[in-house]
This record gives sequence, C-alpha cells and structure tokens, in this order.
Amino acid sequence: MTLVFTTAFNRPDFIELQHRLFERFLQDDYRFVVISDADTEERQRRIREMCDRLQIACHQVPSEIHDRPYLHRSAGDNYHNPNVRHCNSVQWAWDTFFARHHGPVMVIDSDMFMIRPFSVEKTLEQQHLAGVFWGAEDAQTGAIRSYLWLALILLNNPRLPERQTICFNCGWLPATATVCDSGGWTYLYLNKHKETLKVLTLGYEQGQQFFCPFRYASAESQQFDDLSPEVIAAALTARGFSTPEIDLVLKKPYTIEFLADNHFLHYRAGTNYEQYPDEFLSHKDRVLAAFFEQILRQAN
Repeated sequence: MTLVFTTAFNRPDFIELQHRLFERFLQDDYRFVVISDADTEERQRRIREMCDRLQIACHQVPSEIHDRPYLHRSAGDNYHNPNVRHCNSVQWAWDTFFARHHGPVMVIDSDMFMIRPFSVEKTLEQQHLAGVFWGAEDAQTGAIRSYLWLALILLNNPRLPERQTICFNCGWLPATATVCDSGGWTYLYLNKHKETLKVLTLGYEQGQQFFCPFRYASAESQQFDDLSPEVIAAALTARGFSTPEIDLVLKKPYTIEFLADNHFLHYRAGTNYEQYPDEFLSHKDRVLAAFFEQILRQAN
C-alpha cells in the first residue's frame, strides 16, 4: 500500500480537493493521511472536522516542536517561518510514522494536486526516490548542492538504505556556505548514498514557461501578452498539454506550476504566506476550481 501524506495549516478545502483528485487519479492502493500544523484552535478544529467528514486520518503536530526547535536552526533564524514550520512538520511526521511504513510513501504539499492518472508504485518500480531537484550555490566555493524539493517527493521505503536518517530541513547545510529551501538537507542523504541510489527526476515548469505570469521570472521571459490564444494553444498542444490544461493557461492564473509531465499542478503559496489580497486569491481560487471540476467530470 502507498502512504500519502500532506501537511495542512489553514486550507481544509484543499484537503477535500486532494482527496477527490486522489480518488479519481491515483492508481495505487493507498492511504491518505493529513498532518495538521494549524496554529490556532479554530484552524485545528476546521481541519479535524474536514478529515473526520472525509474519513481521513489526521494527526496534530505538537506545537512545542517549533520552539525546541525540532530541527537544527542557525542563530537569528525565525522558528515560525513558513518554510521552517513546514520542514519541522514533515520531519516529525516522517520520524513518528512514515519512515516506518514498509511500502511506498508520497510526501505532497497541501496545495499540490494530482491532475492526471498516476501510479506512485510504477513510478518507483526501478527507483529509490523520485522528485523535483533544486540546487543552491555555495557562497564560498561556488559548488551547487542539489536536493529534493519538499513539495513533492516519492520514497520507495523498502529499498532505501538508512531511511530513518533522511532529513527534510531547510536553511544552512552543515559544513557549507549553502542556504537551501525546504528539503535542502536531503542533499546530505543523497550525497552519502550517491553510489547506490537511483533517483528519478520529475519535470518542473514555472508559469512563464507556459505563458502564465510568475513573480520570480524576469520581465523579458514573460513577454507573451501579444500572443493570440490560438498561438498559445498550438504551442501547448505540441508539448502535450490537454485541452483543460490549455483552457486554464489561457486564463493566466498567477504563479501556478506543472510537475511530472503535467501529472501534478502546484497552486503555490496556498497558505498565503506571501499575503496576497483576498480579491486576488478569490479570483485564482475560482479559476482553478473550474479547472478541477472540469477534469473530474471528464474522468467520470
């Protein structure tokens, strides 16, 4: 059985959406588990009630792990930074439950959604791990430290050597001048076992790569407002985008990403740690909700 787990902070509606999409598109025998890192009693209650209604297992992260801190922190770090809380929560869940699982495990962001038929077991059949690689440069040596981004990682537990030692932390890598995003410390595990691990790289496309605005991209890479819908649709069709995916792109929802050959869609910043206005988020939610309902209808 494949174990799927996500962390939840403030969007119980995303739990229901992930649940519906897994039911439709995840091709394995699986169990979905929610790790709640809600920071208020009201948020905890709403997440717990959603999980109870959907009959999904839910575990509450002990709030005190963020103050210990649970993972190594450097001087001046904000223990409650969203990235830090995310890493703490996933690490606690991994250490407490999921490293002990004897089948495949999928770690997935709360705002990452499966949008095409997908099998974790088949993807990992000849692999130890699968995920999106990110890299960070060492400020002193210039070396690039590659690691698995915590938004989506597939782990073939039965094949992983010393899997209990995997660390999903962010921040400064030990004995380097490298600062990493969430999951950055997986570099240590990957480097230690580099002679034995088989790791499948999952594709990753940011907004400007498929004609959607993306705040981290340069203005020069986003000069596509003068392109007609027909030109965009033809380009995306040639790249294997489905009709619903093309319809979504033409509406230009801000900062979305596609992963693993369009098998996953990342809403991005779903907890709104970037503090977008309510009107902005409401529009983005409506556009994406229409897309999800369309692909769920077509899958019936």
